Formats: sequence, C-alpha cells, structure tokens
Amino acid sequence: MADLQHFDEVWGELIGRNGKAEEWRVCIHVAYSQPSRSYHTQRHIATLTTLAYKHMHLIDFATLPVVLLLAIAFHDIVYDPLRSDNEIQSVVQFDSFLDDMTTAQPLPPATFNISPPDAALVRQIILSTISHTVAVATADPRHILMCGFFLDLDLSILATPEWDAYVEYAGQIRSEYLCYDNAVFTEGRIGVLQKFLGRDVLYFTPQLKEMWEETARANIWREIEELKGGKNE
Repeated sequence: MADLQHFDEVWGELIGRNGKAEEWRVCIHVAYSQPSRSYHTQRHIATLTTLAYKHMHLIDFATLPVVLLLAIAFHDIVYDPLRSDNEIQSVVQFDSFLDDMTTAQPLPPATFNISPPDAALVRQIILSTISHTVAVATADPRHILMCGFFLDLDLSILATPEWDAYVEYAGQIRSEYLCYDNAVFTEGRIGVLQKFLGRDVLYFTPQLKEMWEETARANIWREIEELKGGKNE
C-alpha cells in the first residue's frame, strides 16, 4: 500500500481534517485501493502529489493548489476497464463531494473553499484525461497552464528512465485489463500508444517537455515493438 502521508497532509490543510472532509478522504483511499486496480492505485495519487510539489515552481501553483489537489484525488476515482464513462462518473463523484462540503455544517477548523470557476476547472481537467489533450473552455492562461501541467504529471510514467520500471507499469496496465484476451488488449494498447506517438507533443509544460519528451517517446516506441513481437510469436 502506498504512503499517502503527503497527500493526506495536503488534504487536511486545504480541504479539512474532520466531518465530510475526513469522510471523503477515506472514500478516496478506498477507491484507489480496490483489488481490481494495479496501476491506478493509491501509489498513483501519492506519486502525483509528490510530483506536483516538486515541479510546482513551473506554474502559478500558489493561486490554484486546491484545483490541483482535487484533480489528483478525483481524476481516477472511478476506474473500470469495462466502462466507457469513467471520467464522466469521476466528475459525478467530484460533484457529490462538492455538494457534501457545501451543505454540511462545517466543523472547525473549516478550511475548504473553492470558487465556481475553479470547480469548473477541476471538472474540465478530469474530462481532459479522456484524450489527454488540453480541453479547457476558458481564456484564463492559468487554467490552461494548470490543465497541461496536470496532464503532464499524469503521463510522467511514460518517461520513466529505467526500462524495468516501465515494464512494471505496462504489466500493471495489462493486469487492469485482464477482462480482455491478449489479442484484443494488444490491439487496443498499440492503438493508444500510436496515438501518443502521433502527437506533436506529449507534454505541455515546456520544462517538463524538455525533461521527459524524448525518453517517453523512446519507451512508447519500444513497448509498441515488444507488443508487436508478442503478436507474431
């Protein structure tokens, strides 16, 4: 089980440590610890939290920390390979959280506050993970930067410098899709990876693109070749 201490600390500071805030923190823990998950687990949101704070100097993070935390918490809260609406249902869960936090009697210290535009941005970030392209309906440059930054963090695993670690990630994805036979999974996985390779850029934040783009493309290409090789065996 992943160490969620950092995530929990940030949650306590920005959302709250009791009442509905605590109930939802536990709910998030439970969702990401479902036995059907191998990659989209507590470790995933713990890693995203660590990466966000490591690289937060690259964006105007100070103005939107709650948005980033909630996007991390809710973007994969619903994850079922047999569904085609995981992101939409994750937004539904986020809205349920907002309803609970809005209608509940706050217990001191009440720390949570989010504006309607920022709540809308959380929804848009979650929905952007469908295609992993920046799809923010706003001219606010902070929102565009935040969406791109989050998507970069979410795909940071593709730029893992150690091939063994990348193979572990790829195996975890396969484990989550055991409901599909090898032929169906391989065809689908190759299609997803080829779409990534066909993009002009994988990472939107310039500094992260410089650090990660080349390695990610090399890893993706190698995985495709190994998947194709497996098909021919």
